[in-house]
Amino acid sequence: MLPFTLADVTPDMRSRYLRVLALPSTADYITGAGLSMASSVHRVVLSDTNRTETVQPLENTNSSVQNNSAFRSVDYSSAEAIFSMDDVDRIRSEDKNGEFFVVVVGDNQNKFFKIKSKFFKELGEN
Repeated sequence: MLPFTLADVTPDMRSRYLRVLALPSTADYITGAGLSMASSVHRVVLSDTNRTETVQPLENTNSSVQNNSAFRSVDYSSAEAIFSMDDVDRIRSEDKNGEFFVVVVGDNQNKFFKIKSKFFKELGEN
């Protein structure tokens, strides 16, 4: 175990990325007949506020989440997506307030989550 130095930091490690983890909507209740209000996540994309441009992730990884009850077990999928900050900056520049949507593509519907510019200010962006 040698010390980690500046020479060990690769250019890829210096790249800016946005990582999004989307968890499924698990069932409100599980019965023998069915599920209520459940939806797995298939993938995550970004969209500008006009919903005219969609940014695909550099990488999309799915994993499984299990929900158990006395009746049965149900497996849902979650998704983790990694986006280049260059793509994020590009779609943010199309909005006068620097906002965009994270779109979670699921079984039953797509959910749009607006990312406001104040969140980037909290991260230390000017």
